[in-house]
Amino acid sequence: MSKYLFRLFIIFFTGHIPVAMPQKLVQDSLVLDLKSNFSDSILLPVKIDTIFDARQVANPRLVGIDEVNQYTFVPVDLLILTPKPLVEVIQAALPGATPAASQHLALGLNHFEVSTAKPLPFQNRHQIHASMMLFQSNPSDTLTPIGELIFDSGFTKFFKKPKLKNGYETAFQVYLQDLTHTLQACAHHFENSENPLPYNYRPFRSNAPWLQLNTGTQVIWLPQGFLVDGHLYFTYPEVTRTFQKSITTLRYRKDEVFETIEFSLFSKFLNYRLNPKFLFQFRSQLFLGINRWKDMQTTKHKLYDALMGDLSFSQNFLFYPVHARTLYFGLGLHQNVYYIYTKSFKFQPGLIFQIGMQL
Repeated sequence: MSKYLFRLFIIFFTGHIPVAMPQKLVQDSLVLDLKSNFSDSILLPVKIDTIFDARQVANPRLVGIDEVNQYTFVPVDLLILTPKPLVEVIQAALPGATPAASQHLALGLNHFEVSTAKPLPFQNRHQIHASMMLFQSNPSDTLTPIGELIFDSGFTKFFKKPKLKNGYETAFQVYLQDLTHTLQACAHHFENSENPLPYNYRPFRSNAPWLQLNTGTQVIWLPQGFLVDGHLYFTYPEVTRTFQKSITTLRYRKDEVFETIEFSLFSKFLNYRLNPKFLFQFRSQLFLGINRWKDMQTTKHKLYDALMGDLSFSQNFLFYPVHARTLYFGLGLHQNVYYIYTKSFKFQPGLIFQIGMQL
């Protein structure tokens, strides 16, 4: 009976009768129109003999799962599909080889994920995270693994959010350009080792991690108390020397007259890779906190004294090996301005010690 009442409710508020409604409430699909936009003048200095799919997926056309609302409020899983198996689409879209190309390579697709993100409140990003194994293709039809190509390709639109289909199709074009430039750089290095390998290339390692779990704690000493920050998140491999992360942080504040639990509303970590072992990190964070006052017996506090706003910045120098499962640690400087109604604004500098694990 409840099923029919629900259908009547949908009809009343949408003005039409849903067709095959039970199936639509489970999932829907979006097929991307993926075509190459390379000009005929762009050619690869290497021959790609084959691209094969090494992903653990039941459907070779599936590249991601999104969520949309049907009938205004009903969440529906949206399967993001390619018109043909993904590796066929990539192979057909890549530029051809130059007549002088003598190197033969093969590619194995390990990961390919499409997703949306909001790097900043006014930004909308459609992105692709992917990795491909690079093989030397031998005359005996054997493949020798050389390395791995890692991609974080995307399309960012400011203020206005593009349609999901258009955003993913544009992100795919960016991915094809990144793949082409990376293959060109690898081919030039194989011809002459003095030419550098691209940053998003990592040597072959059978147990190289893809998504890594990062857990860390940051202790900040202040003139009047201390802060403890904690975070837990998954991270993709680095593809550029400069990269950023948006990370939810939980903060505990110990002051002379109050304690606070703070939750990050905005958290941006900007990173610059100094060398394979060391990293410089700049953090900007906005917190909302809930206070517990220690002087309740001697001081009368208003209800709005229970809330705190906190704007924080820090600059950290970290021992943080790239693409490694390891302990990391670092030191840094901290600055924050917090606001409580009866105390107004207060500036606090501090010193940081940070420790964590990348698994």
